Amino acid sequence: MPTREKINTILVLCGILILLLIGVSKESFPYKVVEKDFPETYTKQSVEIKEPELKTPMYYLVVGSFTEKLNAEQFSNQMYDLGLDPYILPVTDGFYRVGIFSSPYEEDVITYKKEMKSTLKKMWITYQ
Repeated sequence: MPTREKINTILVLCGILILLLIGVSKESFPYKVVEKDFPETYTKQSVEIKEPELKTPMYYLVVGSFTEKLNAEQFSNQMYDLGLDPYILPVTDGFYRVGIFSSPYEEDVITYKKEMKSTLKKMWITYQ
């Protein structure tokens, strides 16, 4: 734990650094630097981070579906080579699906699908 003296020294040095950075000399600084007493020990407050209870359902633009994870990974690499940012969705119904776009709004996914129509022929939208 830092001691009170160390904290006060750090604060004074920070104040001087700020003065130097803004171009104010110590003599022209209109405020008096006052040393502040801090407690010797600090108590840490623990903050509990909770996952939201309701997950937002997402629409996904899927470009491939495979029963073997290795095949999905290889196809995902091919999509990456095309300049896309693919990912493998969580397994549902025993299939590894490769997605390239997701949004909580179906309209966004439909728009992106139309934009990708000339690049990829097989695409479909799924909802999870």
